[in-house]
Amino acid sequence: ALGVGEILLVNAIPWAFNEYVRNANFSQVNPRSWYENVKHGFTWDDNNFSTNMFAHPFHGNLYYNAGRSNGLNYWQSVPFAFGGSLIWEFLGETHPPAINDWIHTSIGGIAIGESLYRMSSTVLDNQATGSERIWREVGAAAMNPVRAFNRLVTGRIGKVYDNPADPWDHIPPHLSNILSTGVRVIQDEGRERTDEEGNVVNEGAQVGAFFEVDFQFGGPFEIDRKKPFDFFVWGLQINTKDKQAIGRWQIRGSLTHWDLKRSEDVQHRIFLSQDYDYFNNNAYEFGGQSVSGVLVSGWQLSEQWQIVTNLNATGTILGAVNFDGANLQDFPTQERLREYDFGPGIGAQLGGSMVRSRTRLLDLSYRVTWLWTVNGAVLTTEEGQVEDSARH
Repeated sequence: ALGVGEILLVNAIPWAFNEYVRNANFSQVNPRSWYENVKHGFTWDDNNFSTNMFAHPFHGNLYYNAGRSNGLNYWQSVPFAFGGSLIWEFLGETHPPAINDWIHTSIGGIAIGESLYRMSSTVLDNQATGSERIWREVGAAAMNPVRAFNRLVTGRIGKVYDNPADPWDHIPPHLSNILSTGVRVIQDEGRERTDEEGNVVNEGAQVGAFFEVDFQFGGPFEIDRKKPFDFFVWGLQINTKDKQAIGRWQIRGSLTHWDLKRSEDVQHRIFLSQDYDYFNNNAYEFGGQSVSGVLVSGWQLSEQWQIVTNLNATGTILGAVNFDGANLQDFPTQERLREYDFGPGIGAQLGGSMVRSRTRLLDLSYRVTWLWTVNGAVLTTEEGQVEDSARH
């Protein structure tokens, strides 16, 4: 009952903000708008890429954790993500319900929600007291506010009691963080402007630094349990001099695994993983919800040195990628015209790492993805006309 109430609260808060703070034109919901949404069914929307592929999945994680942080497991919490998003799409706004929102909010929310639940578990310590306990609760709340709310209303936030007995439910045997930095250089021949004297000036390449953190929960060969996200990797990129501060968010979480070979020198294991991708920078936009089959192999070269490879075959449930021919214009009947395409797809990835004492020293990878457009961006023709059905 508490979880269902939290779903309603998670939907009520943004609705109230849109209605009373933003004075938005889509929040005046009533039984008639609900009937119209149900009558006409799903369509596709035209929100910004960051809204559809980042903000909506993050919102979905709140639905998911309404179940997960109330004692339910991964699979039992899945309906909370789909149900909460469905309520919002049909009842939370006057805009027609969008199938892309439902898919990305629900499936992306599950990946984000479970990873943040596991990460907040590594911070929480039910045995801690005093200032340490306060800071741990604050840190976990920043990662998982729904879990913090549940701990507050149930009294667990200040109670001293046992931590989970299984380390995989608390702090697994292996955790790692990799911090890195780099520079993105984008050479755009179209970056030209005309100066005050009428001369054409080329702006040159776009150069911007970025910072990354890659977190690994568990190890691919260390887990014996087969619970979802007993092993996952989580990566975040922060941009400078770019259109978005967050340029990358990726999550790869194991759903289950099978051993092919396990010996002292060689290990082969197949994973079924849930994947969430979000890339948004000045070079390109790409994101989606996927499921992958992954062959992970490890060769022990010595007591300290190891080579780990991975071969992925991916099926994209629904992805999005920018279309360079799109033209962003404002029309009275739409908020905006989308500059990216939606569609399912397939992909593959090959990667390898040189590892010394569990620390990755060198990573190499190559990835390809094909998407089939089922709902496209708006195309600008040579005559400057807008064809909004050209790529559907």
